[in-house]
Amino acid sequence: MGGSEVDPHPVVQRTLSDALDGLTSGPTPPGWAAAVYRAAELQAPAWQRDVAPTAEVDLQTLAVALYVLAHQGGREPSAVSPDEIQNLLDGPEDWNGEPQLRAVSAETLRALGHLPPDRDSIEGIPDPVGRIWQDLTYQREPEDPMDDSKPDPSAMCGAVERLRRSL
Repeated sequence: MGGSEVDPHPVVQRTLSDALDGLTSGPTPPGWAAAVYRAAELQAPAWQRDVAPTAEVDLQTLAVALYVLAHQGGREPSAVSPDEIQNLLDGPEDWNGEPQLRAVSAETLRALGHLPPDRDSIEGIPDPVGRIWQDLTYQREPEDPMDDSKPDPSAMCGAVERLRRSL
């Protein structure tokens, strides 16, 4: 990483309570807090032992998955089964190695108004759920524009791998 770049995924170890407060404080859309609390319920065992530095990213990713699945099914996040979550996490990767959750969540969040309708316009997203999604899916591009290598994997990509193993 170059000296002037800032990693959008800083590793911050907080308590589960602090993480919940950060994700649910302020105005949130209907269903978001329920998705966050359901994700916390499913991830609580991981927070009770030595908390991994990636625990908060995993919590955010699981909350996005629950929020999306709940909206797609027209129900509460608590009604989303573990099998549905696992099926979404186990879905095929895209050409760039990113999880299916990325495309599925973008489509649903865009339909719900959390992301701009123009797929190329993701700068300055004012919506809290949209900002979380943007941070989770950010991929740092190679510094050299002529470099043919793929961008770095997103934080969501790593979280999906960890969640596949833990759920």
